Amino acid sequence: MDATENQRLRAALRDLVAVSTIPATWVGKEPPTIAAGLADALVGSLRLDFAFVRLRDPSSGAAVESTRGEAWTSFDEWLREQDVWEKITVPDVGHAGEGYTGLVLPVGLPGEGGLVAVASRRADFPTETDHLLVSVAANQASMAFQNARLAEEHRDVFDALRHSRDELEAVVAERTEELRRASSELQTILDASPIGIVLFRHDFTVQRCNA
Repeated sequence: MDATENQRLRAALRDLVAVSTIPATWVGKEPPTIAAGLADALVGSLRLDFAFVRLRDPSSGAAVESTRGEAWTSFDEWLREQDVWEKITVPDVGHAGEGYTGLVLPVGLPGEGGLVAVASRRADFPTETDHLLVSVAANQASMAFQNARLAEEHRDVFDALRHSRDELEAVVAERTEELRRASSELQTILDASPIGIVLFRHDFTVQRCNA
């Protein structure tokens, strides 16, 4: 292995370690933060010039997006004309003559989890290592996004149950107070009666009486 190849291997291992540590920063984060974190990691940790991230919940269709860099300035227009269901390498993206190469990867099958699009000026971009690193980062972000969506749903269910419980407790408290007032009023009527009154339960035990 020559020095250049050894250097590339070291760089790939370093990038893989950097990507593998990213999910730890997403624990407990909201979906928009995860999308932004992935875009930051692709541009920062992997030293790419552009990154666009769209993460989508397949069940609800809810999606978040984040963009970093300015290399792929015409991406929005390009994307509207494309159906991205598989990995695509796009030569000469951005303004004419800028020399950027783009890589678009669907998240999930067939892209139901969103997509990740990146671009770089490197002459050898995208290498197999680039494909691997972007795919690993995208899949990790997708799993973190799904976990965050589930956490949101659980919080919504918990909040709804807590609200229902609070409403039920309020109704019970109100009903209890009404019964207490009715009982007090009944006893007042009994005490004011000039004749003796005894109220029996169904089992003929005394429930209430006056003096």
